Amino acid sequence: MRLACFGELAETEIAELLGVPVGTVQSRTHRAQWHLHHVNG
Repeated sequence: MRLACFGELAETEIAELLGVPVGTVQSRTHRAQWHLHHVNG
């Protein structure tokens, strides 16, 4: 999430950096956004 929000990197760049598929980056980002929205109200 930090890489996407603060580093302003594209999902493909994050995936390459972490060595994971782009879909994994997308699902992790979505999950993090969901938690931020629902946990913090």
